[in-house]
Amino acid sequence: MTVNLPLAAGTAVGGYLDALSAASTAIEGFSPDAPLIVSLGFDTFERDPIGDLAIRTGDYAEIGGRVAALGMPTIVLQEGGYAIDAIGANAVSFFGGVGRTAVA
Repeated sequence: MTVNLPLAAGTAVGGYLDALSAASTAIEGFSPDAPLIVSLGFDTFERDPIGDLAIRTGDYAEIGGRVAALGMPTIVLQEGGYAIDAIGANAVSFFGGVGRTAVA
């Protein structure tokens, strides 16, 4: 299943979370029998030199928490993100959100 949810340049976390909510609804309706694959690109970060979205470091915790709330086996592949000085903090934020929400 593929769901494309284009976001306008300058989209901040509110618009991003709306799209994530729509994607989550589609995933839940599909009832997959395989792990969820998340392509985690930090080119969504507000200071990314080639991206044009406006996600802040702290926002990734909410995003990670919402992914974890699906309660599915999940594989996360980090690919993308060119604000090299921020990738580590963004990843820590995302996985911190996953850890707070993860289902045992």
